[in-house]
Amino acid sequence: MSRRDMIYRNLDIIENILWDVVFQVKMVKDKNYRDTMYHNKIFNNKYKGEACFILGNGPSLKEEQNLEFLKNHYVFTVNQLYRSEIFNIVQPNFHLMVDPLFFSLRENEPSENDTLQRIKNLSSYENLTLILPYTSKQFIENNHIGNKTNIYIESRYRSYDGFKRKIRMDKYMPQVQTVVHAAIYCAIYMGFSKIYLLGCDMTGILENYVKSTKDQDNEKFIHVYGYNEQEKERIRKVHQMNDNEIMLKSYATMFSVFRNIHDYCDRNGIQIYNTTQGGALDNLPKLSLDEVLSELGEDIK
Repeated sequence: MSRRDMIYRNLDIIENILWDVVFQVKMVKDKNYRDTMYHNKIFNNKYKGEACFILGNGPSLKEEQNLEFLKNHYVFTVNQLYRSEIFNIVQPNFHLMVDPLFFSLRENEPSENDTLQRIKNLSSYENLTLILPYTSKQFIENNHIGNKTNIYIESRYRSYDGFKRKIRMDKYMPQVQTVVHAAIYCAIYMGFSKIYLLGCDMTGILENYVKSTKDQDNEKFIHVYGYNEQEKERIRKVHQMNDNEIMLKSYATMFSVFRNIHDYCDRNGIQIYNTTQGGALDNLPKLSLDEVLSELGEDIK
């Protein structure tokens, strides 16, 4: 291990120790926090032995001809898939949002109001459970988003040791570099023994990395859904906050976390596969969707 890597590893160890202390203090002093974390214990191995699908928002989902079979399976969706008709087709059980930018949206800001109203509309899905960061709880409650089934999670643990600790929703989970990481952690804690990723292209970096003056030039890299003008303006503002140096470092971390996830699953007898058509995610085992359907005994001809 190089001197630089040793320094980073030691910093991660120190940060984990500090967060252990912070977590224990909050559990003792903050009843709301304690009750929220304890509540998550009811999901421990609740779906033991079951299979689930985690849908990203990648453009490859446009190539999937028939996703209605997912109504018969446990499904996690993420971020703004509700902008696509796929959201209603698959009828997800769980929907995750973890980006802090979602929880600072303002009704009186034209570029943000549309997204906020769409998030509020998630409350109309009676059988949908939202999974959100604990730091968003006040915003969520103030805006009457979701319902009493909302789940709140924490993510702080640095992965210098390759996830040697158990992944637990009733404590703080490993670091999240993309919302798909958080969905996988929750699926693991809930006991799913087979986890299939679909639409997890991980090509969003190209949206910002390849500079263009025309919005449509980069659309093939972005999401399965389109943007209205309000959302385009919000995204422009976000992109102005991050240059390519920051984005590329972030993506390097994202892929290393996927590697750690695979190692963790392998050690704990959990099967995880990437069934995405194409894409950039190359450190998880690949299966075609046809192979998965055959395993599950599905016939969607």
